[in-house]
Amino acid sequence: EPTLDAAFAPLAQALAERRPHVKQRILTNAVARNSTVEDLLSRDRASVVTSVDAGSARVFKTVRGKDRLKRVLGNLQR
Repeated sequence: EPTLDAAFAPLAQALAERRPHVKQRILTNAVARNSTVEDLLSRDRASVVTSVDAGSARVFKTVRGKDRLKRVLGNLQR
């Protein structure tokens, strides 16, 4: 999960400032919310790509080990 890396926010923000014409594509599992991602999305400076991995909580738990499907879907709605 790249958004959990300490270097993610500074790098994403620096790219947004230095290359204002570039729209970043962020690959995430969307389990955790990230204020930098939310900021970039609100300014149309990024898009998010994610793989939900399942269509039900039961299968999600089987695939990912934890039942976090509602959290992922909620984070993607924001």
